[in-house]
Amino acid sequence: MTVCDYGPCEIQPVPCSGNGICANGTCICDPGFRGNGLYFVYRDCQIHSNTALIFTSMTIVFATIALLLSLTVIFTKCNNQVKNPLSPKQKKNPRVVKVQKLVFFIYSRTALAAIVSILLESAILEGDFSSIYSEYDETVGTTSKESDKFRSDVLYLSLFPWLILGGTFYVIEWVVLVLPLQFLDTNRKSGGFANATKNSALKWFATNYKFFDLLYFVHFGWLSILRMVPGGASLCSCWCQSVREMSVGWLCLPPFFFMNAALSTLIKMVFKVKESSNDNSNIILVLFGIDHFQYLYGEKSLKLINGDLKIRSHTLKLKLLHGASMIAAYGAIIICTLNAFSRPIKERPEIFVELTMVLVSFSI
Repeated sequence: MTVCDYGPCEIQPVPCSGNGICANGTCICDPGFRGNGLYFVYRDCQIHSNTALIFTSMTIVFATIALLLSLTVIFTKCNNQVKNPLSPKQKKNPRVVKVQKLVFFIYSRTALAAIVSILLESAILEGDFSSIYSEYDETVGTTSKESDKFRSDVLYLSLFPWLILGGTFYVIEWVVLVLPLQFLDTNRKSGGFANATKNSALKWFATNYKFFDLLYFVHFGWLSILRMVPGGASLCSCWCQSVREMSVGWLCLPPFFFMNAALSTLIKMVFKVKESSNDNSNIILVLFGIDHFQYLYGEKSLKLINGDLKIRSHTLKLKLLHGASMIAAYGAIIICTLNAFSRPIKERPEIFVELTMVLVSFSI
């Protein structure tokens, strides 16, 4: 039994969540309810099987759409390169070549993340699983030796957040490539300290963004390795589960901040708004994506895009990037935090974990 478990049902505020009968500390669940899930295991009856399957199916649908779209884009790009190869002049331009490779890499990684998500969620549809971060076998009331064996679902659960969250840095790099980095003002006097710091960070990011991808790989990877070594299930227990869940949410912040910094600079370039030293007080609003609303949705936006089809097209793309990053980051942070500390949400784990996976998918 792990510290994640609620303990014998006699001591629970509502034994068996009102969906079963408590007998000698163990719940005998009503038809359609269970305590075992892919992500959590309790001696309880908190999971409504049909509801869990609905949310699982929704996640698989999102993953399948992402996979099909990614493969379509990859095929289209490859086909275009065959029919319309780069000219000798374009091949000598490192920026053009880098953009092409980056786009191919981003969509390939998205396709791989979708495949991993489908494989992971398929285990829930099959219904033949035990909790990833628990040794407790509810069916016999003892610790199972099977928990120390290699588990592909543990590997998938570590690969998915790394593929998605680490992949966002390459999406940001694609946005940054649009910016003329060599002309970004990093002078603290003319552009103000906040804007100079933001532009310096963007230049630094363009050189070191792969470091973040590696860092995320190591972070999610060691959780998987620790769980699969002999005795790892006992050592890792509920602690690994909490670290992983919180990480999925809060590790959205670094790419979220970099994305908003890049979008802020890009928006002001599109709308021809000059950065000044008076913008220092807005740096927090910029990093959290709030300052962008006035340019994308407010009165300023209506005035600037009125009658200008080119700016209107650029604004639509910026809205999509801004909206996706806001939904993914804030949604994942809120749900993961509540999932780690709020018992009512823990009692419906499959639903809220599925919602987190869907929200994080928006970051691609």
